[in-house]
This record gives sequence, structure tokens and C-alpha cells, in this order.
Amino acid sequence: MPKRLREYHRPTDLASALELLRRPNTAPLLLGPRVPDHLYEEVEAVVDLSRLDLDYIREDEDGTLHIGALTPLSVLADSDLIRSRANGLLAEAARVVAASGLRDVATVGGALLSQAGPPEVLLALDALQALIVNDGPPPRPIFVEVKLPPLLARMGGALERIARAPRDEAIVAVAAVVNGLTQRTRLCVGPFPIYGVSANAEDVLQALAGWQPGSDFRASAEYRQAMAGVLARRALETARGRSMENH
Repeated sequence: MPKRLREYHRPTDLASALELLRRPNTAPLLLGPRVPDHLYEEVEAVVDLSRLDLDYIREDEDGTLHIGALTPLSVLADSDLIRSRANGLLAEAARVVAASGLRDVATVGGALLSQAGPPEVLLALDALQALIVNDGPPPRPIFVEVKLPPLLARMGGALERIARAPRDEAIVAVAAVVNGLTQRTRLCVGPFPIYGVSANAEDVLQALAGWQPGSDFRASAEYRQAMAGVLARRALETARGRSMENH
């Protein structure tokens, strides 16, 4: 949590927000399922982006989806557009990372910044090959939206996780997306470090051996590695079946 916080700003336009964020020891205020302590530990000023109209889900004519950085996770979980992509993989991820009240205030941007928090939203976005869009010049551009590519409605998606209790943070989680026509698969596993592999379906499990998880009070690295293989097989089987149904 912030130890030296002295200033709070709430700009109404992007240019003002960018100017504020160029100042040293200043960070954007983005809430996720868990407050990203690493971002705010030495911060002296925060910039609230809530007036920048970054709460939206839009669809282009080609099927590309745009998700604003301040879109609440509750909106993701309930959106018909999000549910229509890869069997609602991202919607399910948004639903399981937090209780309903917290989902109303936690945002997509906050979930992406929570490097030590629940991994499911990050895993789903990675598996869906989402593109992170920033606005403004370096070194401190503002994260404004996530773009999801078209044709995901025809792909099969699945999320598998194991935790000590249904609402507890995942010990291991796996997200898989399979193209039923080509059997090209994207599989992502976490918690951190998040690891993703893209390959033909039969090669993905071998590539998963490259993930080297850490140990903590929830589980050992060896247990996570073993369970990742079990969950990956389940996710791949489910995603493959769903991908065939979607065509």
C-alpha cells in the first residue's frame, strides 16, 4: 500500500492525465482483484482515470472487440459480447477472480497490473491473444484498452483451476483456446510467472514443461508443475470439444 501518498488527481482529459503521469513518483489509480502493491509502494501522487471514458465494450464490423481499461470485471462477466467469444473464457475468468461486490470496482486495467494477484483474467487475455493498447508518448503512456481479435466466436475456450476453496486464489490455473479447423492451440498457465505456448494441440503439453512455477504457502513448485499437466489436459479436451461444436 502507499506509504508516501500526498496528492490525488482526477483529470478530465487524456492530455492532462499524461502530463501528470510524467511527474516522478506518480502512478495511475487502477483497482484490481488485489491492490498492486508493487506499483504504489513508493508513489507520492495518484492519477484517477475515471473521467477519461475508458469504461466500454465495443465491437468493430470485422468482429474485433475493444474493452476499455476501466471496464469493471462485473461487466466483463455479464457481457453477451464477451460471453460469445471462445465459450465465454474471459467472462468466466472475470467471474472467478473476485466476489460480486469487488467485481463492481475492480477493472480490467487493475487486473492486468496485479502482478501478484489472481491470474485468471491475465491467463484468459493471453490465451485469447489480446492486444494491449496504450496512448501517449513513452516513458509513461496510459493503458487505454484491450483488443480481442475477430473469429474468436468460432474457437473453443476453457478455464481450469484448482484452489483450496472455490473463492480462494488459484494454486494453479490454465486457460486454453483451440481452433477447431487447424487444431492450433494457445494454452496459458499461472500463477506467476504467466507462461503461454502456441502449437498444434498434440505438442502443447510437451511445451508446458517449460513453465517453472515458484513455491509459496499455498503449494510447492513441484505440486504446481504436476497439477498444471492435469489441468492442461482437462482444458484442452474441453476446448477441443467446444471448438468443434462452434463450427
